Amino acid sequence: MIKRLYDEFRDEWKRSTAKSVIFQFLGIISFFLVYTSNLPLEENAKTFLAIFSYVVVQWLLSSTSLFISGMMGVALTVLFGVVSFEEAFSSFSSPIIFLFMGGFLLARAMEKLGLDRKISIAILNSKFINGSFNRTLAVVIVVTAVFSMWVSNSATAAMMITIAFGILKSFKVKEEITKQYFLLIIGYAATVGGMATPIGSPPNLITMGLLEQHTGQALTFWDWFKYGMPLSCGFMAILYFYARTKITEEVPKVNKEDLILSLGKDYKLSNNEFRLMAIFCLTVFFWFAPTICTFVLGNENALAIYVNKYVTPAMVAILASCSLFMFPIYSRS
Repeated sequence: MIKRLYDEFRDEWKRSTAKSVIFQFLGIISFFLVYTSNLPLEENAKTFLAIFSYVVVQWLLSSTSLFISGMMGVALTVLFGVVSFEEAFSSFSSPIIFLFMGGFLLARAMEKLGLDRKISIAILNSKFINGSFNRTLAVVIVVTAVFSMWVSNSATAAMMITIAFGILKSFKVKEEITKQYFLLIIGYAATVGGMATPIGSPPNLITMGLLEQHTGQALTFWDWFKYGMPLSCGFMAILYFYARTKITEEVPKVNKEDLILSLGKDYKLSNNEFRLMAIFCLTVFFWFAPTICTFVLGNENALAIYVNKYVTPAMVAILASCSLFMFPIYSRS
């Protein structure tokens, strides 16, 4: 496998794509040279100059599109605390739009490489699902809800939609109404899952705060969970049976052997797919990061405060979107 990946890297070098990646590191070096210098500037001004030097190097040397390098530069000003997300991006669009833009770009990249199909085949090959559309629907609802208990509903939906496209393609779903309900159920499941824990959705925390403020009754995590979790499970069951009544298409069971054979020689991951998987996994990890930091370090920890303030789902989506263009990922076709 190592030899195969090395041969692919040599081919990429000839196509100048690997050179573009190396030039990314030249930009990073220029950033740190300025950032660690003793220039007589205020901290924010020096940080901005370091980010600007990084962007200029990308513009001069890298094959990355100018607007992608520029967008990455704006994103870095937010990550390093030069400006807030609202100040940097409010004139462009809503944070929710950026979040779903990131999710759909990841989905499109997976589709172009065929990686979404490989992921869906791996899911469908599990012993429980065993190629059944109805079991797949149930698992998608449960997984979406469980993720949504700990991550924002929007981030969870964006993440799961990326995988859902590959699943629909593997089942060769024909009717548009089936596709629509399958995707809508993901949005509903994300909302349902957010009810189970206090951190599952911002309104939960607002409710807890108002309850304590007006009644003096402080709810613990367990107090909320013991009522929220049964409700969430009940709504998951309702979602499943509701979807079954609305999806009237007879989706045949997928033959696992045929799916594997359909991949042919492409069943192994290429360099492009490794890079895309790395970006996708890091995106999911950083969507989880605020919850993890708060849970492990506590609300008062400096790192937890920083991550919750700056590493927002929309911010992560922007960085992931830029990475798809900065680290070359291209279709085989």
